[in-house]
Amino acid sequence: MTGTAQPESQREDLRLIEIERLNEANAALARLTAIHNEKAKLSATTINTTALGLFGGGVVLPLVGLSYPLAAAPPPGQLTLLTMVVWTLVSGALHWWARTMLESLR
Repeated sequence: MTGTAQPESQREDLRLIEIERLNEANAALARLTAIHNEKAKLSATTINTTALGLFGGGVVLPLVGLSYPLAAAPPPGQLTLLTMVVWTLVSGALHWWARTMLESLR
């Protein structure tokens, strides 16, 4: 009787050790996944904030300037419109890049 109990007990101990190792590996993977997700969200937020700032400075401010003309300021021309279009495209591209970064979340 004791001869069969010993191997059964050892098998149970080995099984518990294996379960503990798997739990530790899963916890480590969960930590790495959380770190990856937070880095991706932080990077996407930074890029999106940059896009918003460029849009505000390159599009919104010139529009405000157009609605409040100053006597000393030159009249807006095609260059103003062109730069507004360029900044819209640049900020849109940065926003798109930030959104694609969020697709890498696990």
